[in-house]
Order: sequence, then C-alpha cells, then structure tokens
Amino acid sequence: VRTDYPTTGSFFLQYLPATLGLTLARLLGFNYVTMIWFGRLFSLAAYTALLALAIRLMPRLNRVMAAVGLLPMCLHLAASFNYDAMLIGTACMFTALVLRYAAETPALHWRDLALLGLLAVLLAPMKMLYVLLVGICLLIPKKRLPGKARWLALGLAVLAAGFFFAFSNYIFSYIGLSRGSLAAAA
Repeated sequence: VRTDYPTTGSFFLQYLPATLGLTLARLLGFNYVTMIWFGRLFSLAAYTALLALAIRLMPRLNRVMAAVGLLPMCLHLAASFNYDAMLIGTACMFTALVLRYAAETPALHWRDLALLGLLAVLLAPMKMLYVLLVGICLLIPKKRLPGKARWLALGLAVLAAGFFFAFSNYIFSYIGLSRGSLAAAA
C-alpha cells in the first residue's frame, strides 16, 4: 500500500546503538550474521546503561523500575534489532528523573528543567504515544519550580520542539520536501 504521508517516523538516535555495532563489525570484517549480532548486542548495552541509570535515579521503589526493565518482553525488545531499546530506556530515564524531582529535589534549576525537556523532546519523535508520558511532570510540586515565567517558557519550548520533531515528517511531506527530494537536490 502506497501513501503520500509517512506512516512511521525515523529518528536517527533510535538506531544509533545498533548502527554503531554494525559499523564496528563491518570495520572488523565480520560476515552479515555477526554484524547483526553486534547490532543487537550494542542495542542491549545501550538499554542496560539507560535502565541502570534510571534505577539509580529512582528516589524510592527502584526495585519496581528494575522489575519493569527486566520483564521478558522488555529484554526481548532490547536485544532485538529495532529502536525499542532506546525508546524504553529513554522512557524509563524520563520517568525516574521526574519521580526524583517530585520526591527528593528541594528546588529545580534550569539544568534540571533542560534535562527533562531534552528527554521529552527525544521521546516525541521515537513513538508518538510516548508524548503523553510528559504528563507525569505534573507530579512535580509547584513549590519546587524556579518560577512561573521560566517554567512556562521552558514548557512552551519543549512543546514546540516536541511538536516539530513529532510532526516533521508530515510537515516536510506536506510542503513537498522529503528525504528523497532533499537528497536529489543536493
């Protein structure tokens, strides 16, 4: 079935660990099957690193985060050759960071808000449904925020960037630009 609009997004960070594994295996001169295994192992390593950091950042109930991260389906997706390793790992990091800010951090600073915003913007183009996860930021008490104007400015910037990244494929295809036409023009 051919459509004029892209049905899936492709954000390069989703595939970065697998791409690094493939590249390393290719540079070492391995065959195709070994290259695929390297990609899968690098995806699993990235997932493990993100999950370990999320478990460490959790204020309480870090065993629950570990149990969720070690569910068989999560491990299967993390060790396969797809983007779900980065998606689930980033979602766990975002959740752990929000819960830490809500429970332990006495006052948030710009860098804290910028880190939350960065993780939210990274989640948006990976899979549209995960944009709703940003709503857990409402768990952070108002008294911990650095000020209404700063919070509002950062919130609007995150929403604008997330909107752009999430809908960039649709926007570019609507105005007639696609990866193929951009490559042909270059």
